[in-house]
Amino acid sequence: MQPLLPDRPRGVARLDDRRVISGIFHILRRFHNLHTGAPWRARPKRYGRRTTVYNRDDRWAKAGFWLPVFEAVAEQSP
Repeated sequence: MQPLLPDRPRGVARLDDRRVISGIFHILRRFHNLHTGAPWRARPKRYGRRTTVYNRDDRWAKAGFWLPVFEAVAEQSP
């Protein structure tokens, strides 16, 4: 997944992408059956600030990051 990650430094030290991705996946796993949206506040604090996790997920979704990631994962699954 590392080669697929966006690499645009913004001048501020970034929270580790792996921690943020784990936070996003935590929300997706825990709340995948809710149709009202995931409560970003419900993620454990070890994944970073909720605004960081949400903003990075939103920015990556708009940049088209997730589709190649899911396609790569699908190719490797049995």
